Amino acid sequence: MERILVGMDARHGAFEALSRAVSLSRRMAAKVYVLMVAPPGGESAGAGCCQVQVRRRLELMTEEARAKGVAIERYDTEGAYDEEVIRFVREHKISLLVVESSEGDHRQSGWSELEFQNIRHRIACRVERVSPRRSTDAKSHT
Repeated sequence: MERILVGMDARHGAFEALSRAVSLSRRMAAKVYVLMVAPPGGESAGAGCCQVQVRRRLELMTEEARAKGVAIERYDTEGAYDEEVIRFVREHKISLLVVESSEGDHRQSGWSELEFQNIRHRIACRVERVSPRRSTDAKSHT
């Protein structure tokens, strides 16, 4: 059975990546793992509200996926995004990592291009990069 991991930043999420993983899972009968990585040292000032919204949305999407018959598990951890994703991929024998690109996005992503390349070069599974759709909020800033 395929094992798909979606790496999420606790401040922003990666909901397009999660949608893609759920879609793939339904076609391939794969299990989906969601790894929510919070920054080391807990919540920073002002970030707590965003993290609560991200977690609520994740819970709703997880429930919806389960209702559609998708096997999905969620894990929470704290640390450096790249190191936590690499560790999880190795420990759970992940066959596909789905991450969300921050290219062209107006928010500050929880991980950098350097971290993404570090992950790609240190894991043995396939990696799929998903570009987020532009939200109406992002359009209002252009």
